[in-house]
Amino acid sequence: MLIVHQEAIGRALANLIWQEDPEGAPLAILVGHTHVQRMDRYGPVTTVNSGTAGAGGLFGIGSQSVGLALMDFDRQAGVLTATDLVQMTPSTTAARAQRVITASPDCDEQLVFCHDEPKLTELPATTAP
Repeated sequence: MLIVHQEAIGRALANLIWQEDPEGAPLAILVGHTHVQRMDRYGPVTTVNSGTAGAGGLFGIGSQSVGLALMDFDRQAGVLTATDLVQMTPSTTAARAQRVITASPDCDEQLVFCHDEPKLTELPATTAP
């Protein structure tokens, strides 16, 4: 597993790895930065963005949803087998949960995106803190 803060960099890296080794070993990349829950499948590489857990600060309290990604790994192989994407809005108690099986994801192009072939783009520029 790899952790990359900026989602765009993690997704570009997943694309690059897929292009270089289409039949390579499975890899999970945990990404963030956007505060939007999303999962992408790039051949053997899966990126997971769990969403946010209140990073909007005082102005987001009670209005932003809380997102979690519970990632299940095969302990012996070290391979991501499934991810539970859970999201809840504290102010309304509205919630949703979706279990995504890595080997056969239900691609809905809203929460779970499956890519048919590598599409290389420029790596996004990063800004210094």
